[in-house]
Amino acid sequence: MALKKFDLVNTEGLKGLNYKGDFIPFEKITDELAEQLEGKTHVLKRKTTAQVQKALAAEAAEATK
Repeated sequence: MALKKFDLVNTEGLKGLNYKGDFIPFEKITDELAEQLEGKTHVLKRKTTAQVQKALAAEAAEATK
């Protein structure tokens, strides 16, 4: 599942993140999990409202194909 509300940043050479002793691969991070991790890790950056709306519109267009 792709992140819609967050971007992954500063991930060069990393495959995931360790949080509270658990390894979480980047591809397993959902928006809900990112909400919980926001401010607790350096690899998540919240997208602007316009970017979120654009991502949701693109997903909706993809779903109607």
